[in-house]
Amino acid sequence: MRISAGIQTIIDQAAKEKRCFYGSTHSQRRAMLNLARDGELKRTYCNTYMTAHQWDELVPPDRMLYTARSLGERHERRVFAGHIAVAAHKLDHPWRIHDNTVVIAASCSPTVRPSSMLRRIYAPRVISCTKSGIAVTTIERTLIDCALTYSLQDVLSMFDSALRLELTIKDAILQECDSLRRDAGRVLRALHYDYADARSENGGEFECRAVIIEAGFMVPELQVEFNIDGRIKRVDFVHQMAPVPPTCGRHTAGGVGSEA
Repeated sequence: MRISAGIQTIIDQAAKEKRCFYGSTHSQRRAMLNLARDGELKRTYCNTYMTAHQWDELVPPDRMLYTARSLGERHERRVFAGHIAVAAHKLDHPWRIHDNTVVIAASCSPTVRPSSMLRRIYAPRVISCTKSGIAVTTIERTLIDCALTYSLQDVLSMFDSALRLELTIKDAILQECDSLRRDAGRVLRALHYDYADARSENGGEFECRAVIIEAGFMVPELQVEFNIDGRIKRVDFVHQMAPVPPTCGRHTAGGVGSEA
């Protein structure tokens, strides 16, 4: 099916604004739906589209931001949360969390049936900020929501990058936790045990360290420098073990030390 001149104008304007496009009239919506059925357009949400080749060129975080910008234009009071807010704040994160669902902060309990495309996070007194062209939850609330939703392996990179970029501090996250009427144990776990660390430098380090922690091993030191033959070398992770002194001929029998 051929794209009409009118639809092409809508597509071009949306591309300039880095968002998906939508139909404002019944005829536009019908034409876009038919184009999507023919494979010319990608339907990213209800009455929300991109051309198929443009969609394929975007990485997952940008796909969600393009969708959110289009929805935000039509729903100005909507505050995006969860993985969309993570992308908007430009936090490091694994792209697998982008499951094409739209996550918003809801000030009241939902009165409509749950949708596979829309997920609501209850936030009666949500404070929003504008990032990447959309209204999203604050950095602290975003981190907390994600910590309560995803595994440590998925969220540790978010905490690390937020601290490294000085977008927040641990005390501010804890203060936000105190204002919520929810069990924030998973957030406290990441903060109180010093799992979150601003010294992590990339996604591979974030995920590797999370796997080490989840497996129950000792938390490693990060970015430790060593002087080797007068040259400074640095490692991503290190476990520095205390030396064990020799027993000097003593052995333990029945729990009591004795001479060999």
